[in-house]
Amino acid sequence: TSLQSKAIITNTILNDMPAHMIKIPAEEGATIYIKELHKSFTVTGGYATIEVEDYTWYEALEIAVEEAEDEAKEAAQKQLDELLKAEFITATINTALQSVMLPVLSRKQDEAAEMKRMMRLSISISSYVIIPMMAGLAGVATPLVTVLLGEKWLPCVPYLMVYCFTMAFIPIHTCNLQAINAMGRSDIYLKLEVIKKAYGIIALIIALVFFDSPLAIAMTGMITNLISFFVNAYPNQKYLGYTYLEQIKDVLPSLLVSLA
Repeated sequence: TSLQSKAIITNTILNDMPAHMIKIPAEEGATIYIKELHKSFTVTGGYATIEVEDYTWYEALEIAVEEAEDEAKEAAQKQLDELLKAEFITATINTALQSVMLPVLSRKQDEAAEMKRMMRLSISISSYVIIPMMAGLAGVATPLVTVLLGEKWLPCVPYLMVYCFTMAFIPIHTCNLQAINAMGRSDIYLKLEVIKKAYGIIALIIALVFFDSPLAIAMTGMITNLISFFVNAYPNQKYLGYTYLEQIKDVLPSLLVSLA
């Protein structure tokens, strides 16, 4: 029989509070340490006698829960930081594109051919920088997460990869949208945003109802991002003659470099 099964537990009152007396048999003079109470008890008369109010165990449990929650929050914050690194890279270049393209394109808003030339140059350069960078981050996701967060966080690798793919094409969207704003067509810009939000919400609902998976929810961003490429590029195909095929051709070299 184990030592625990030989322990004697009786109800008692301690400091006018409900309590328990626990008598644990052990070798005379031995010391027994109770982790939850952070105390040591000496065996006398063949038993280590412990008296403790009942609420003490609840307090110990609350402390343990709080510590576990703090550890979970810290680990989740580390995972979020990894995802934000990918966003920081694209956001920095995206901000630069927004601040430069709008005034430059606005000066050429009556010259469709010149606007198209500048757009092609902007998309080619931004794609050449961002797409290989995001592909590289996705490629080293497993060792990066292992080194920075530890092996227990390897399940987050697919999410980081999906996020990298999603963020890789953000500058292309920016170039298309800034051209629309430069032409003074804020009405088209608003319509595009409403359309994108609509199918984005629909995709999210489908993922929640039919898949019920966090990864499926994350992938809705990737899928809607691809659809948004065609949505954002349509007005420029109509007003500037910058076709879907031409945009794909301008992005294709960067994609091939990333896959190499």
